[in-house]
Parts: sequence; structure tokens; C-alpha cells
Amino acid sequence: MMKCIRQILVLVLCFPLLTVSGCRNSDSVAAGGSGSGFVGPWVNAVAEALLSPPTLTIQSTFERSSQSRDVLVEGDLYYVADGFLGLSVLQFTSYDRLIKVGEFHIVGGSGRGYSVAKNGDTLFMATRDEGIYVLDVSDPQNPVQIALIATDNDASSVKVRDNLLYVATSGAFRIYDVSVPGSPAELGSLAADSPNQRFILDGSTAYVAGFSQGLVVIDISDPGALRLREQVNTGTSARAVAKQGDYLFIGGDASILSVYWVDNPSDPQFVTDLILPDFSPVGTTHGIFDLRIDGNILYVADGASGVHAVDITNPFDPVVVSHVAIRDQALGVFVQGRTLVVADENEGVHLVDIFATTDMDGDGTLDGADAFPLDPTESVDTDGDGVGDGADADDDGDGVADGVDVFPLDPTESVDTDLDGVGDNSDAFPLDPNQTEDVDRDGVGDMGDSLIEPILQWVSSFDTASGQLRGIARDGQIIYAADGSAGVTIFRLDGLTGDFTEIANVPVSTGSEASARSVQLVGNTLLVAARTDGLMVLDVTDPLNPELIMTLPTPEKATFLTIDGDILILSDRNSLQTYDISDVRAPVHLGAFSAPTEFERVVVEDGLAYIAAYYSGLFIMDVTDPSNLKKVSGVGADGFAMWAIAKQGDYIFTGGEGSGLRVYDVLDVLNPTFVTQLDLPDVNLILDGNDQPPFKMEIVGDFLFVADGDDGLQVVDISDPENPVISTSYATNGFAWDFLIDGYTMFIGNYLDGIQHINLGVSLDHDGDGRPNWDDAFPLDETQ
Repeated sequence: MMKCIRQILVLVLCFPLLTVSGCRNSDSVAAGGSGSGFVGPWVNAVAEALLSPPTLTIQSTFERSSQSRDVLVEGDLYYVADGFLGLSVLQFTSYDRLIKVGEFHIVGGSGRGYSVAKNGDTLFMATRDEGIYVLDVSDPQNPVQIALIATDNDASSVKVRDNLLYVATSGAFRIYDVSVPGSPAELGSLAADSPNQRFILDGSTAYVAGFSQGLVVIDISDPGALRLREQVNTGTSARAVAKQGDYLFIGGDASILSVYWVDNPSDPQFVTDLILPDFSPVGTTHGIFDLRIDGNILYVADGASGVHAVDITNPFDPVVVSHVAIRDQALGVFVQGRTLVVADENEGVHLVDIFATTDMDGDGTLDGADAFPLDPTESVDTDGDGVGDGADADDDGDGVADGVDVFPLDPTESVDTDLDGVGDNSDAFPLDPNQTEDVDRDGVGDMGDSLIEPILQWVSSFDTASGQLRGIARDGQIIYAADGSAGVTIFRLDGLTGDFTEIANVPVSTGSEASARSVQLVGNTLLVAARTDGLMVLDVTDPLNPELIMTLPTPEKATFLTIDGDILILSDRNSLQTYDISDVRAPVHLGAFSAPTEFERVVVEDGLAYIAAYYSGLFIMDVTDPSNLKKVSGVGADGFAMWAIAKQGDYIFTGGEGSGLRVYDVLDVLNPTFVTQLDLPDVNLILDGNDQPPFKMEIVGDFLFVADGDDGLQVVDISDPENPVISTSYATNGFAWDFLIDGYTMFIGNYLDGIQHINLGVSLDHDGDGRPNWDDAFPLDETQ
């Protein structure tokens, strides 16, 4: 038999490749099943392989504390068998990430969800101890149990086809009639001598990974009379199976992939073994838990060794062509278009871009950015009409032909009357080639204005219960706020009105000194300086359900956070603490620097940290070695208690008590010199007399924005650093403690007045598309 197969192989390779095809289904049975012969799909797979091998790059991760064991994708919904809780329902969002929208918790027992299958609005979940849960998921946010199928053993894998539910348990293979989901009825079973693992259905045959039994082949043509067709000792404990044409791939312990020819399911013939490379960390184990086929590529979930992509074009010589490392154990994989979904046991669900760095058509544009990845003559489709720009007479779809359109790739512009390079729709002076902008909307072009002045316009505000709001971070329409004794408050920003809606809160401890003061968002992780609660690390993958990952105690009172690459500098009252946050969810303490002062805000540039050190003035420190901070120089305060600091070029700006602004020249960092001082105006008359200092400063262009405590928000023109000039002021009605500037919008944390949302220009909607600039990714494009 083997000789015959090899002769056929030689013949196939002599024929020209005529077609390209390939498909898959949820059972990992690729095109060309039993009875179709093995030559056709193999030839097609060879043609596909000639295009490009996959590359695997993690795009985003939904991180969770429980155990992801299996995942099923349908549209934008991801159903995850949770080995700790039961079922989690995730949704793919416009932010290229997953958020949790629903869940079903198993009460009692071990609660281990192992496998999921879906039929219409009914989902079946295999569990370790409880049997099979039958759930109505017509409302994904609220799965409802409608039945429970008791099994006498652990249920490890489920599949559903034609209203029949197939179940692999540790003691049997079972089939149920689920035409009435709420009343499942067992039709038949076949006992097993070893725990059944994953399986696939192919016509009237089930191929089961039978663990120590190896491969188990079952005739399922009569669900009421299951019959064992064959059992093959594969030499390893078989856990997963997949099928391509007449070739069966079996994954087992020790990361061994075995290939069998199953043209006759009753007589599987061994073809070859492939020992996968071991990328597992020291002290961990690896083994194949799941297999999925897409075209000519077999994706292998290989436990702690990550995920492999194996080219199976030639089943006699499978080749590993790509690999991606994961954080814990890859237990399940699912292919969805150009994305590979990976269930990573204790680290959640990864979305892996299969073709992030490939160029299948060889046109020089990577597939991830190529609108036509298989057409070497086209790569861009500006107007999204399905016709590439090369063949499209109107690339931007604005109704103006490219030949007469001055801006053929901009659907918002087609005419430039004054020929200044700015379209008439965006040009404040369409007839004046010397002017295009009028930022302050005074009718005088910026080129002729002596001072371009930001105009601060109130949009909305929200008074929190604590009244102590301070640091702010933003991710799209989600706002994270350090809310003093109330902890971290999370808001959703309305895309039309700009109003805030509180959606979640993470409290600090009830001690009088515990208070959320500063926040920094790194991916889906939020770092919080919480005074006596130290450094809090939060998982905000799902903003509606934030989870506290850990709290790291600090010696005194954690107040401000500064991030420089993978290093976090934490101002902890009388000391600076440094942490390695290359793994932001597990910060590692590196070092500390203490002094008889209070360390406030920090700015880092080129290995030097410039620190507002309260009554000790300005500190300049070498932070190139975060484990050994060294003071380089400094300037005394002379009664000017420094809280805030910012840097532009060779100048340092510090804010201190009495609402003062000082400027220092730090061209020579060993000898910083005083340049000038500016007294900031008092605009919060109702708080007159409190005389709080500037708490936060940030430079945008030629403007220094200052959160000036009881004196509101100040904007200073620093185009001439040695002669700063007040540009405008804004009364916040509370202690302006912190702020966040994001494009056209600004959020202010007010100690006595919650959070305020203001616009930095008089026009809230520059392109007139009905969406405010602060919520518009394309503020000058009315079509986007």
C-alpha cells in the first residue's frame, strides 16, 4: 500500500496545477472528504501554497483570570468554554479588541467548561463534572439554561450536526437527538477504554482522539447502533484530530503530529510523523490539544509551546512554516478569515493575524494593508467600492472624475480655487493663497495674527460622588478617572452630546489615606497611584467589568505615575520608585531614590528625569539605570514649592505655590539657570484665598496648559520661552488638579467639581458631519 501511495505522489507532481481552492468547517474536515479521492484537494493545496506561507502575529488579547479551553466564533461573537466559570460570550469591537458581553456561570461542581458547539440559537457546552449544558443564546448577553444532559463521565468535546449532538466523554462516545433542544434524548453510545478527547465528523464516520487508545474510528451511520470500525495505536496519547481529503492528522503528547491515509476508514495507513519544535518555557510541558485546517495550512494548538502553522501541501512531508508564542497554554484554535483565534488557558483569548507580514501577490504591499491581496495590479480602494484605484475613474467616490479632481483621493475636496494646496472646503480663505487657517476664528488669517489663541468652550461635566476627581486616561469613548477616595471611576462618553455616563467603579480600601490620584493606561491595563493603597494594576479589557489584577504596596503614599518606555517611575512622597513594566500586568520593582522632600510630577527625556520636588525645588536625575537613580543637579525652591513640571527644548517650566510659573534654561543640565517668572491670574473668584499651586502642566505646540488649582485652567503662550504670555484662562469652579488633552478636546479633573469636558476650538464640528471633533477620527472629512 505505501509503495502505491508514493507512486501516485510522483504522478501528481508531474501534472500542471490548474485550480486553486480550499475550504474548512468547524470540524476541521477540509475539502475532499471520504470518497472524493486524495489527489484533487492535494493538487489544489499545492497551488495555494505557492502563493504565500502564513505569518502569525498576535493582534490583540482578551485577558482574563479564568481558563480558556475552547472557542467558537460566529460573526462578531466569540463563545468561550471557560474552564473555571462556564461560558463567556465576547464581542469583537470597533477598537479591534474583544469585550465580554455575556456569561453563564456554572453553580456547584468544578464548573469546568471544556467544549462548545452551536445550532441556531442553541449552544451546547461540555463540562468536566456536570455533563452537557444546553443554553438558549438568542440573547448573547443573557444565556439561559434550558436543559442539562447528565453524562456518567467527564464530557470533553461536543459537536452538533442535523439536530444530532455528538459527545465525547471519558467513558463513551454518545449521540443525542436535540431536535427539541429543551428535551434532548440519547440515541446511542459506544463505550471507550480510555478518555475520549476531540473528534471530527466526516460523513458516516467519526474520527476520535482516544487518548491512550490512539485513533478510534466509529461508524455513526446508525445513531442507535454505533459500531467500532477500527482502533489504531498511534504511539502517543491522542488528543486532537483533523482531516484534509483522505489524510488524517492526529495530535498527541510530546508534540508529535501523526499522518494517516484513510481512503478506507476501516484500514488507516500510517504515512509519517512530525515532531514539532519545542518552544515551551523551562518547567512547562507541551502537547497538541487542538488542530484546525485552512486551505493547505494546519494550525496546531501545542500547549505551552504555542501555536504552529504547518504546511500540509505534501502530507508525506509536512513542514512547520510559522509559530507564535503565547503566554500560557494554547488549548484551542479557530480560523476566522484572516484571523486565528487562540484559547490560551490562563491568559484569555488571542486574536492572531495570519497574514500580517506576507505579500501574496508580490506587489510590494503587505496583505494586511492590501485591499486586493491576490491582485498584483491593485492594492488600494480609496472609496471602498470594490474597484481598485488603478481601474477606478473616481478613486475617492465623490462624483468628480479623477481627471478633473484636484484631490482625487480625498472625497471631501475636489477644488482649490486659490491654488494653495488646501481644498476650498477646508480653506478658511479659499480665495487667498497666503492664508488657509483661522484658529481663533477672528476673521484674520493665522499668518497675519499676532497671537493664535485657543478658545476654550464648555461641552459637559459630571460631578462625582467623591468630589475628588484627579488623574484622567482615555480609550476612545471610555474615560478612566482617578476619583480620590471613591477609587477609579469609569465613564462612557456620549458620541453626540459629549455627556458622561458612569459605567463602573473600582474602589480603594476604606482607610482615610487611600485615594486614587493618578492613572496611566497601557493597552488594556490601567495603572493607578492610590496613596496608601500603593500601585493598583487593573484589567480593563472589558470596561464594564474591570478586574483588579494586583496591588503592589509602596513605602509611603503613591501619588503620580510617569512612564518611559518599559519603565514606570512612581512618585511616592519622600521617594521615587521604579518598576519594569515590560509585562505591565506584573510590574517588577527595580529601585528607589529617597530624599527629605516630597516628589511630585516628573518628566523624562533622553535618560534624564526632571522632577518637581516641592520645597526642595527642581531635581535633575540620571535614570538610564532604573535600579540606580542618581541626582545630576538641581535648583533650590527659595520658598517656591514646586508641584508641576513640563519641558520643551532646552527650557523647563515649573509651577509652584502662589500660582507662579518659573522658567529655567537646562541646556547645561549640570548648571540649570533661572530665566523668568510669570504670575498666573486668579479666574476662580469663588475660591479666592485658597491659593493652591499648579498641579499639572502640559505643552501642546507653542502653548503651555496649566491646571492651576483654585485658579482654574491657564493657557500660556511660550513661543518665546523667555517671555511667556497669558493666552487665555478658563474658570473651572473647582480645584483644577489634572487634565488630559486629546486632539480637539480636553478633560479636566476638578477636586471639588468632578470631571469637565471642554473643546479647544470654537467650532465643535469642523466637517459638518454631525459628529463633534472630539469624537471624530476624521474631523475634516464629512464622509468619515
